[in-house]
Amino acid sequence: MQFWRRLVLTLLCTLVLTACSPLVEVPLAWFIGGYSSASSSALSATPPSDCEVTLPSDPLFVPPADYMPEPAYGFWYGTDELWTELPLDGVWASLPQQPEGYFQKLPFWSDGFWWLDDPQPSLSVTGRRLDGDAAPAIMSMASGIYAENEGSLMLLGATFPTPGCWQITAEYKGSTLSYVIWIAP
Repeated sequence: MQFWRRLVLTLLCTLVLTACSPLVEVPLAWFIGGYSSASSSALSATPPSDCEVTLPSDPLFVPPADYMPEPAYGFWYGTDELWTELPLDGVWASLPQQPEGYFQKLPFWSDGFWWLDDPQPSLSVTGRRLDGDAAPAIMSMASGIYAENEGSLMLLGATFPTPGCWQITAEYKGSTLSYVIWIAP
């Protein structure tokens, strides 16, 4: 009986969160930088030399055995305790633009995280612009979700007020993950 109550509560929370967020049904890869736009100018889509975007390391991080060894797009970045998927070139181009800024979904994984046990994980994420003045990125509350190809993960929405060089820092259960991304208009 407790299982069914938790399932119904999780579904209701997911429904409420989904109804309150500006979601569009497109592949998860579009939100995590898997696609970049060829229509963006070469100058704006290329980070300047003073924006040291996070690129694949050698050796690459490989998640624990229960997870996909390679992401669908980009590369895994982090540790077993907290990781994400980043674009190979460190650029998010042609993000959906809202009145508040550029919108992006941020996925995070953690070994042992199960979305039904933690539908609203205590994931804290911040974003600050490194190459100019801008208000901090606006972060939504994280949700625990399950995606067939991605497994159980934590997902939140981020709105960046301006394009530019941004540092994103996530903290979950004492583990911290930080990376730099170039947001191109």
